[in-house]
Amino acid sequence: MIGFESVGRVADFPQGYVRGFKLQDEEVAVVQVDGRFYAFSNACTHEDVDLADSMLNGVELACVFHGSVFNVETGKALAGPAYKPLALYSVRVEGEDVFVGEE
Repeated sequence: MIGFESVGRVADFPQGYVRGFKLQDEEVAVVQVDGRFYAFSNACTHEDVDLADSMLNGVELACVFHGSVFNVETGKALAGPAYKPLALYSVRVEGEDVFVGEE
């Protein structure tokens, strides 16, 4: 379990850009979509590929390796070959600072 840690400022997360972080022992990716922040495991559940290089279309994230698609709001795998969901993390925005952790 990870406590909340700062991952940057709101301005550090342009729309649709996926950023990866190591928080304690967890690899976490953070995105901003239409002013909302989402955090999830930074590893595709198909072959453990880093998702920080992936393409984001709205709330759908496509892994660059084999094309698995995930919903970043729910973590659900929408298209294979991955079928397991992504682990999700909580995001808090306090002023202009963004924090990620587990509730």
